Amino acid sequence: MTFRFPWAGALFGIAWLSAAAAAEPARPAPSGMSASQTSSPKQFKNADKILHRLESAIKHNERNPQSDRENQQFKAELAKLAERLARETQAGAHNAAAEKAVQGLMRGDLRATADYLWQAEKAAESRAANGAASRAEACAAARQLAAITVNGDVYTALAAMRRAVDYDANDPGNWSLLGDMQAQAGDLPHAYSAYGKALALLEEIAKSQPDDPERWRNLASAHHKIGAFLSAQGDLPGALATYRKGLEIRQHLARLDLSNTGWQRELSYLQEKIGDIQSAQGDLAGALASYRKGLEINEYLARQDPANSGWQRDLSVAYNKIGNIQRAQGDLSGALAVYRKDLAISGQLARQNPANAGWQRDLSVAYNKIGDTLSAQEDFPSALAAYRKGLEISERLTRQDPENVGWQRDVGITHESIGDSLRDQGNLQGALAAYRKGLEIRERLARQAPANGGLQHDLRVAHERIGDILRFQGDFSGALLAYRKGLDTSERLARQYPANAGWQADVAVFCWKLSRLRGQGVSDREAVALLKRGAGLLERLAQEGRLNADQKGWAQAFRGELAKLESVRE
Repeated sequence: MTFRFPWAGALFGIAWLSAAAAAEPARPAPSGMSASQTSSPKQFKNADKILHRLESAIKHNERNPQSDRENQQFKAELAKLAERLARETQAGAHNAAAEKAVQGLMRGDLRATADYLWQAEKAAESRAANGAASRAEACAAARQLAAITVNGDVYTALAAMRRAVDYDANDPGNWSLLGDMQAQAGDLPHAYSAYGKALALLEEIAKSQPDDPERWRNLASAHHKIGAFLSAQGDLPGALATYRKGLEIRQHLARLDLSNTGWQRELSYLQEKIGDIQSAQGDLAGALASYRKGLEINEYLARQDPANSGWQRDLSVAYNKIGNIQRAQGDLSGALAVYRKDLAISGQLARQNPANAGWQRDLSVAYNKIGDTLSAQEDFPSALAAYRKGLEISERLTRQDPENVGWQRDVGITHESIGDSLRDQGNLQGALAAYRKGLEIRERLARQAPANGGLQHDLRVAHERIGDILRFQGDFSGALLAYRKGLDTSERLARQYPANAGWQADVAVFCWKLSRLRGQGVSDREAVALLKRGAGLLERLAQEGRLNADQKGWAQAFRGELAKLESVRE
């Protein structure tokens, strides 16, 4: 059990901190660690080992499937903690708490590290009246405590970050990390407020030091974080506007120093995020233009350093994004060509490092994209073969890491893709079996993370597909049950995410599908009510300008069916 508690020396009661860590390959020390930050080559080696153990223990003890392992700010805090522990366990340091923390980490046990940080924070806090240095020390300990607890108990991490803000409310990094914790805990209004405070502080810092490019880079990163937050909440116009503010800064920085590959890569990534928003808004031409701008940078970086696997992976992702747009535009041959470029790079990376689960997943995704395109070209046998290659990889990853929600979700998606391919070949029983395998995974993941909108939406898609097959087979009672479950999930998502227009429109989709079962478990009266509800919802979304091009004719279809039904009733 994970406890939420006010701090009172209860660190040893956190059960999740005590599990043994799984072994994983050693990782290099984080970039940006200067020689001045370490006192000796031996200490640097120890810090690297401690960092590896920290990451292993945190990953193994993860309890929150929504946690963000890639939060760069928390990674930086972990690196600082590793250096701190290495420094305080050197010969002659005589820090028993630090020694105990490191010994615990060797066993994959985080409890002693948490206790060490808690003691360090309280000791520094007791000296805070002596000056800013002590408050800074307390703040650092609180941030590091948040870093090691975020993946296991977000509420413990949130309490630590609130204390860090109390120690130093003028540090934008504290507000930014507090926002991350609040968002992860589901407190979205306060998260947005915290991000806004971080942004305001960074704007003041950048204006006061206009010649320091790093200050502007930090400001661009803040815009990026807020854009990502707004996107996750379904506020696509707000996200796009915010991303473009960051883009203006990134473009300026990239022009300042064309040789700075880090700045070039950040610019390409932001172009990608803008393309994602444009794609979600239905602006396929705009999305394609943004992705191609990012691709141009990715190709340049890959040419500069062909052996850089990071640049190669960025290139494969860019091909994937462009293929998605071309497929949506109906350019299937163009999409297939770039997907195969993605497959070639992903396959090469996967062969170079078979132990890299992320690169193995990239390969499975590449196979699935090719399967989707071949299916759209009605080459169903080739599509099915591609899907099954992707499924083989996804299932292997799941066996290696059965607690990984992402891997399990991939398996569910591929089962649905196989079901689609079998359905299109007329094999309805095979399709239904595949869909039900996907549903089993979706239901389990949705139960584990009821607050995860994406996983809940996956469940809604699974119910719709099964309902469609059962209706076509004439199993109307089974279809009715599936559609009602889909409607229930869609209604819940629509309430939780009112800014997400797509999830609002999903309610109308199920109103339509249920109305098709009139006389097969749905009365005329209920069918009329469903059609009226769906039409009203779509008309409201249209009036607000929140429907995409494909959805704009739906309300008229609802009204047409409603008129037919009402004329029959008369």
